[in-house]
Amino acid sequence: LGVECYGSIDGTSVRVPCPTIGAQPFYSGYEGSHNVRLLVLQLWNGLIFHVVGPDSGAENDSGLYQKANLQVKLAQISTRLRHDLVLSSAPCIIGDAGFPCSRELITPWSRQRDVGVAQQFL
Repeated sequence: LGVECYGSIDGTSVRVPCPTIGAQPFYSGYEGSHNVRLLVLQLWNGLIFHVVGPDSGAENDSGLYQKANLQVKLAQISTRLRHDLVLSSAPCIIGDAGFPCSRELITPWSRQRDVGVAQQFL
């Protein structure tokens, strides 16, 4: 593909006690409990580079990614890395299928509708 991966991103849930007021946003039907959500961007060397959150437990990875405007931030990071490290290919991170595929974020193409998006990058 001609890419340089510099890290990975994933969301995680942290279980919290049921709030006495305003519990609804923190309830995750998927988890079956009250949670806060975090997105963590980890570099290839194991260092935590960026954390988004905490956010409501009902939010999924893609929702947090869009809410935090991470696509713009990742594009800026990729541009800076390419310039500073004099890379011949586009730097990116990897994520699971819960994230939108882009030049800066490589995800699995598990659904038929993703094939068109994937062909743009090949």
